[in-house]
Amino acid sequence: MGKRIPSEIKNKVLDSWLFGIPSNMIATCNGIGYGSVFRIIESFKSKIPDIDVLRAVDVMIKQEGLSLNDVASGIRVKNFLEQMGSSEIEMERLLTDIDIHSFKTNQTFSDFVKKVHEIHRFASGLGISIHQVYDYVEQKKKELRTLQIELDKMKSLILKKKIEYHGLQYRIKTNSFGNSSDRMYPS
Repeated sequence: MGKRIPSEIKNKVLDSWLFGIPSNMIATCNGIGYGSVFRIIESFKSKIPDIDVLRAVDVMIKQEGLSLNDVASGIRVKNFLEQMGSSEIEMERLLTDIDIHSFKTNQTFSDFVKKVHEIHRFASGLGISIHQVYDYVEQKKKELRTLQIELDKMKSLILKKKIEYHGLQYRIKTNSFGNSSDRMYPS
């Protein structure tokens, strides 16, 4: 019977195996036999029932060039979407739509997101929902058209009064009021 393998080496064997390193390489790197690697893995399998699944997932993660932090981030996003009553499928559709829109309008995804934030700040500043921005803008356009009509009426009235004023000035200069003003004020 061989020597007792320290727990530190056993943990290294498990870590290496979870990283997808072949058993013969694990044995060589840790200075133990292939059979010892097999027994250590089997020992952990009896303690952790889904360890084969964990290894497969870890190998897939590594093959995709990801880390456990990336996976944790994905889980956080998934949980956040669920809390909001949304799903990954809805979010993927939204992101695809944004990507297509950004491409067609020759803007970056980042620019699109910045614009959404600007609209949100605009709506918040007005105390309205982002969903109400369109109606708000349309109402303001209507008010602007009404004010423009009123302004045009005022400009027309001002022009009319200027014409009347200039007409009166002309009459004063030419004494053409049609009355006998020269008789009232003899020179």
